[in-house]
Amino acid sequence: MKKAVVMLLVVSLFAVILGFTPVRAAGGIVVQITVGSTKAYINSKVVVLDQPPIIENGRTLVPVRFIGEAFGATIGWDPVKKTVSYVLEDKNIVLTIGSITAMVNGVKTTLDVAPKILPTGRTVVPVRFISESIGAKVDWNSTTRMVTVTVAPITGTINYYTSMPEVNITALIEEFKKVQPGIKVNLYRAATGTVLAKLNAEIQGGNVVVDVLSVAEPSTSILLREQGQLLKFTPSGAKNLAEQYKDKDGYFYAFGVTDMVIIYNTQLVKDKPTGYSDMLKPEYKGKVCIGDAASSGAFTHLVGTMLQNGFGWDYFQKLKANGVVVVPGPSDVAQKVATGEVLIGITQDSTAKQMKESGSPVDYIYPAEGTDIKNCNIEILKSTKNKDAAFAWIEFLLSKETQQFILDNKIMTPVVPGMKYPANSIDPSTIKAMKLDDELLATQSADTIQKFSQIFGGA
Repeated sequence: MKKAVVMLLVVSLFAVILGFTPVRAAGGIVVQITVGSTKAYINSKVVVLDQPPIIENGRTLVPVRFIGEAFGATIGWDPVKKTVSYVLEDKNIVLTIGSITAMVNGVKTTLDVAPKILPTGRTVVPVRFISESIGAKVDWNSTTRMVTVTVAPITGTINYYTSMPEVNITALIEEFKKVQPGIKVNLYRAATGTVLAKLNAEIQGGNVVVDVLSVAEPSTSILLREQGQLLKFTPSGAKNLAEQYKDKDGYFYAFGVTDMVIIYNTQLVKDKPTGYSDMLKPEYKGKVCIGDAASSGAFTHLVGTMLQNGFGWDYFQKLKANGVVVVPGPSDVAQKVATGEVLIGITQDSTAKQMKESGSPVDYIYPAEGTDIKNCNIEILKSTKNKDAAFAWIEFLLSKETQQFILDNKIMTPVVPGMKYPANSIDPSTIKAMKLDDELLATQSADTIQKFSQIFGGA
């Protein structure tokens, strides 16, 4: 699907469940309805309507919820204004009961026929207006009295910048190709600091190449939002997300969560550590490893979160005095622990899980003082020239199928509820989390990096 819609709805309509969730199929979306019939089709799948389409003043009107859900949009009702907001991605259409004036992204548009409430209590809207507003093609067969709405397949290229581990993002892109073979993903992967340096250079040069961004430091999303660099949009998958996983203003969304854990070498450590305080013990002198907050967004976030939770800079001064080894990022920490160059360190849970499962002599614990749990956000740059392909990539990441793939492959903890967790997995809700204010972190990140670099130098 290429765009989004906002439509009108009455309260009684919210109770209707069609039992069908549309998928952004590679072949596009084809919706077929017949005037006077309750049988409709979405991509050849039968859907039973609670109200058959009707014709009024030469225009076909259809149940408002049906046509909206066919495109994957989210519907909201305003009982005072008698309007419905039906939002998806960057399109917003508002219709009012009994009025021929509609709003499309804030611009007034005149309808041929007004939405209306039927004696059955159901609300119907003009199908051609809704469909053409999202860029779909509408065909009418006067013999069969069938309306066919076609949303063309998505093609194009997106430039995707990320700091995700290469093995994880490569796996996701390969899955995406199966769903959207017409979209090419140009990947740029590096540490958060390197990715942001590249993005800032593009912004300063007035030539932003990146379409979609995802780095390990959530405060980046907030800073880019405040700078006016992001596109406001609402993916259909957003309706499945809890409030902590989406920006209140609609500029970015989390598609996974990562936990910062303490990893240790099982062959060389007799008594497993329990928390951050253990990293200061004499037996670990010169054998403790952390990432560089100046280059790794994950460690910028970790340090900032620890500072919010009672760890002063004196803790990091003591860590330096204990001979801590500073490396570029979480994957480098895990590798040094696995080879025995160091005994313990801090890394992301996904990396520790993958290394443990692959046979490396490592295990990990969630720190007793609390775990830094951070969102992995994804956002679209407002300068994008590949909007539809960017939308498709984010819809893919938020789909239940991809969220299960993320869980099964230990890429991150999924953000969509209802996933099937392995029998021996840890319930995310049982992990003691550190208190966190990402808005505050965003204002302090530059100072955090500067102070960290003063203490430790660079990796």
